[in-house]
Amino acid sequence: MRKRNRTQDGLALAAAVGLTMLTTLVIAQAVLYVQDVERASAAARLAVGQAEVIARSSAAAAKQALATRGEDCSDTDLRNLKAIAFSSSYMSDVGKVRDGQIVCTALWGALEPPMVLPAPQVSAKRSRHLEVV
Repeated sequence: MRKRNRTQDGLALAAAVGLTMLTTLVIAQAVLYVQDVERASAAARLAVGQAEVIARSSAAAAKQALATRGEDCSDTDLRNLKAIAFSSSYMSDVGKVRDGQIVCTALWGALEPPMVLPAPQVSAKRSRHLEVV
């Protein structure tokens, strides 16, 4: 009878150790999952924040370009466009559009003939989003 108690005790101990290991594994996986979710959320917040900074910078540059005085594509206008493009961290070129055509840019100067823009893919209030090909 003593032998049977040792066997039962050994099985009970093995079951307790196994259950403890399984519980520890489940808790560790849950902790790792939560950490992954937190890291993904932080990365998403950072990406959205950066996109907002870029959008604000682009909008400010566009507003400056629209506010330039004088004749479109004149030497003075091109100098102003170059200053806007140079001061922007996220835009490499700024230009003027007339009747769906790019008539000049800070980098290319006056375009003869003007470059026709593709049809907008999406329109929203005062902005146009174009598909770049």
